[in-house]
Amino acid sequence: ADVAHRIATMGRVTPAVVREIEKALAASLGDIVGDSPELGGAKVVADMLNMSGSSTEKNVLEQMHTESPEAAETVRNLMFTFSDIIKLNDIEIQSLINVVDQDKLVIALKAAEDALKDKILGNVSAQTRQTMTERMEFLGPMRLGEVEQVQISIVQQVRKLEEEGQLTMVRGDSEDSYV
Repeated sequence: ADVAHRIATMGRVTPAVVREIEKALAASLGDIVGDSPELGGAKVVADMLNMSGSSTEKNVLEQMHTESPEAAETVRNLMFTFSDIIKLNDIEIQSLINVVDQDKLVIALKAAEDALKDKILGNVSAQTRQTMTERMEFLGPMRLGEVEQVQISIVQQVRKLEEEGQLTMVRGDSEDSYV
């Protein structure tokens, strides 16, 4: 959380310091910041947290909030999480369902809130809904980390659909609506 807060609020950094940090973090964060021209700021933290599990995200944001509520809120508003799928409209949910492997969707919904489960299952046929519900019940215990990885992969598919113009992600706590 301290690192996330510092990245979100840091100013200009000398190139020598950046090279040293890059060497130290290359193994674990290379995929996140490797090709990005951004070296800091709230967006980088939001991207990092979007690639982590919900428990990590929650802990980091809570700790950031105690030190800097403004920075934590800025990061939160730039994020799109699995639970934010509930903010998509029915057509967008259906587009997502069409590209997500049903096995992955069943696993991801295993740890989802009931409202999100209802929204997604309300956008499939009655037979598919029954099949998916039965599969969730009989799936058995799974590690939360495994479920979160599947949820992250689905969020990445949401981002791809947004890039293709098939849906619009509503990030953070935005209450903005379409008219």
